[in-house]
Amino acid sequence: MRLNYIYNFSFFSDENVSYFTYSLYNPSIISRFVMSVSGQVQQLTWLDETKQWNLFWSQPRTQCEVYDLCGAFGTCRQTGLPFCNCLTGFKPKSENDWNQSDFSSGCVRKTDLECGNNKEISFLMVKVDSVPPNFVSMAIGGDGECRAACLNSCQCNA
Repeated sequence: MRLNYIYNFSFFSDENVSYFTYSLYNPSIISRFVMSVSGQVQQLTWLDETKQWNLFWSQPRTQCEVYDLCGAFGTCRQTGLPFCNCLTGFKPKSENDWNQSDFSSGCVRKTDLECGNNKEISFLMVKVDSVPPNFVSMAIGGDGECRAACLNSCQCNA
């Protein structure tokens, strides 16, 4: 949390607990922090003129920056609803969850792979704008080498 002209923040941490507190420099301001179901921390301030909460600050800044928002084999797009979609050839793991805008269970293949019998599997190039911080990848080479390496490994999710 950065120092600013509205809030005075303090942070505490020991081996059992970590938390932060804040107070307002101006006690006439009404404010709240919310951890939304999307995974964003939102700071809202009450605007008496409009009788509405105003989003003052949020982290991550966009919905698609929330870690694992769309789950495995899901993609996120900031514009349009729903935010999450499954990659081509995949479907939501839990339709019920997805219908309630909970995409965290991700997607599963529409057709199960059969180890050693996937020669007719088609591969789709997907452009990735960002990957999670703990993402592990293996450099193989070109598209053909990637396909061949994946077809030879039953654990491949390329």
